[in-house]
Amino acid sequence: MSSVGSAQLQTAGVGRPPPVSTVAFVALVIVAVALGTLNVVALTGMLTSGLDRTHVATASGSVGRTSPARAVPHTQRARPEPARPSSESRVALRRFVGTHFAIDHPVGWRVETAEAPTGAYLDTTIRSASDRWVFLRVDVTPGHGGDPAAHAAEVERYLKPQQGYRRIDFRRTKLGSSKALYWEFTVVESGVRLRKVDVFLTDADGNRVAVLTQAPAEKHRAYMPLLERLRASFAPLA
Repeated sequence: MSSVGSAQLQTAGVGRPPPVSTVAFVALVIVAVALGTLNVVALTGMLTSGLDRTHVATASGSVGRTSPARAVPHTQRARPEPARPSSESRVALRRFVGTHFAIDHPVGWRVETAEAPTGAYLDTTIRSASDRWVFLRVDVTPGHGGDPAAHAAEVERYLKPQQGYRRIDFRRTKLGSSKALYWEFTVVESGVRLRKVDVFLTDADGNRVAVLTQAPAEKHRAYMPLLERLRASFAPLA
């Protein structure tokens, strides 16, 4: 039996066709690889498309929607403080000293009359320089003392028929150490609605005293702290 070398075996193998089973196996492998490639491509396309749709949906959903992170605070313009009258409660005061009493008034106010005789009583009027309807008045009726409530009721009887008269308050009180009657009301004078406070008392010498403050009704609240301060400064000299 002749011996065949390895080189011969290889040369002989090249010239022979492979078995049928081998060809079929190789074909199946090729088909499988091709199908796998197509599936990978399709799967990649689906994933890419899905990501693109997610991105588009997210982007479109955010359009026109306000972020709830935090609201931007609205900056409001500070309201200007309401203008105070020139005679508001912190103005400098000056002391008026007469024969029967002493009382404070703003430095800019004018002393128009100082215990001036009017026949029945002595009149002191101290008026605002900026508003003629704002003033302080003290009337002293020598030797006509008595119950302050009776004095106030007597004056009120004269005012009741006047235009726009309305009583706001009528009560007993004290002014300094003196028993007094507090009477607050509104009345119309020369077409101007005024709000007035009149405090009646009798001093130690038996003199009837009335301390009146007034301002236009629409300005009364602004002037009220000052007017209260002026009334509280009243001191009889008897």
